[in-house]
Amino acid sequence: MKLNFKDKALIEKVLYAIGLPKDRIKTIKYLPEILEHIMSQEDAEIIAKLGPKLYTLEETASILGITEEEAQQAIEEDLFKKKGLIMPFPDLLSGSFKYRATPLLLLHDMTLLNAHFAEEQDISFFELWDKFYEEEMVPEFGNLKVEGDLAPIFRVVTVDESIIPTQEVLPYETVKGIINKANLISVQPCVCRVRTHGKNCDYPLEVCMAFGPAAKVVIDQGHGREVTKEEALEIKKKATETGLVHLSSNASSGFIFICSCCGCCCGAIHAIVYHDKTNLGIPSRYQSQIDPELCIGCETCIPHCQFRAISMEDDKALVDSSKCWGCGVCVAVCPQGAPTLQLIHDKHQIARGDAIMNLAKYGKQFGIKL
Repeated sequence: MKLNFKDKALIEKVLYAIGLPKDRIKTIKYLPEILEHIMSQEDAEIIAKLGPKLYTLEETASILGITEEEAQQAIEEDLFKKKGLIMPFPDLLSGSFKYRATPLLLLHDMTLLNAHFAEEQDISFFELWDKFYEEEMVPEFGNLKVEGDLAPIFRVVTVDESIIPTQEVLPYETVKGIINKANLISVQPCVCRVRTHGKNCDYPLEVCMAFGPAAKVVIDQGHGREVTKEEALEIKKKATETGLVHLSSNASSGFIFICSCCGCCCGAIHAIVYHDKTNLGIPSRYQSQIDPELCIGCETCIPHCQFRAISMEDDKALVDSSKCWGCGVCVAVCPQGAPTLQLIHDKHQIARGDAIMNLAKYGKQFGIKL
């Protein structure tokens, strides 16, 4: 049975379960209608009963009053695999998974990760997501608190070929370094470009990657495919050449993803560049500099810069250092070799530790309780 949009009490319980702050539950505009597109009445009742806490499969079955087999079918097959409304989180003590309603920060990604499910939706569904991101989620990003290693969440990952060989390069700060350390890699469609369904750009779709346990989940659920390290590097190389920026979690280990992003579709980059929500991410340790003697003024780099950091001055390309995030795309696309990446930050800029644990530290802000 379809979720009744007018059942405000149930909607409010679902919004609470995904971690929406209590003072926003009654004022949020687009999210209830988005949920109506995604979930049935039965789905909403399950999520409302579970609330924002993490539970084992056994605990979930007990709360719902069903068998473990029924709980596994309902959660893993329907709510997780198909709709992305429930997420498994690894229990770092037992090594098993616990489940909870998908937190607000991850709801967009998880509900659109299943491309087949997304294809079943009409255009109005995607337009709602656009409005939600622009009018409600971007302001929510501004509420993130930056405290020590807790934030920013995202980090620009540099293209290896862009860095001058004599400079210090840490394996966890480059695309190649992260891919080479992975024991399993999946590639899947960019959920942001699934949402915008080609109306904003024609950048490639199948470019985002997951690693390790996250990749296994993506592959097992049929949301992506396994690729070798060589295939992964080639996909990222082509993504760079088209002008996409690579983002990962702000950590030095435990990587679970590298997205390849554009400012017109990616919620994070769009918020950073067009709404000055710079607390969402940090630049790489490098920054682009363009040699005016080598620059011929062809302007190839300008449309490829997702951070809008390059302009023309006296027929030469010039980098605004206050806007450059050191992605290395301009180095990769320049036919003259005029840009180079210069090391400007020390390694302490990058957060130490495991990406999943870093995410857990954000729990109070996004309803994630590990």
